[in-house]
Amino acid sequence: MLSVDDATANAQMIAEVVRDQTMPPWYASKNHGVFQNDASLTRKELQTLLRWVETGCLAGDVAAGKPIPGNAVADSEIQF
Repeated sequence: MLSVDDATANAQMIAEVVRDQTMPPWYASKNHGVFQNDASLTRKELQTLLRWVETGCLAGDVAAGKPIPGNAVADSEIQF
């Protein structure tokens, strides 16, 4: 997803997969230490995301957000 519109259009699915912890994918057990590349969401991040969906997916100040990484590719541009 590369835009607020992409995220908004998929908000219910996003909420579902983060709620059941299938996304973001992270299979390492916290019982084995702390990992630098831990992609799991903190409790606060999860609550913030779910609250965003529950309150109507407002975009906020898009200009103040982080830029999309230069290596981000839209699905239609992925080549196999």
